[in-house]
Amino acid sequence: MTEDRQIAAAQGVGTSTPEHLSGVLSRDLRPSRLRTLYVGGTFAGANVAFELSLDDVTYFPVVGADAITAASAINLEFRANYCRINVTGGAPVIDAWLA
Repeated sequence: MTEDRQIAAAQGVGTSTPEHLSGVLSRDLRPSRLRTLYVGGTFAGANVAFELSLDDVTYFPVVGADAITAASAINLEFRANYCRINVTGGAPVIDAWLA
């Protein structure tokens, strides 16, 4: 990525709007890239899962970023066309970025 990208702002329970990573990552066999996922905000008992998809239909939780319960910065290496967060439980207000 050429810039930091906010992937969720003030997200409550549910899934964020998918972020299309076209031109950055794709399903072809380009090398994967290292990114840092930053998650913050008010968790209030919530669980946050970072999810990836090749087709914006089927999403998969990313091991190591699938049970976030407090502000975190997590280094990830992946290849995908879409990403989102899925927030469950509590009364959260979550922000998330990829850098």
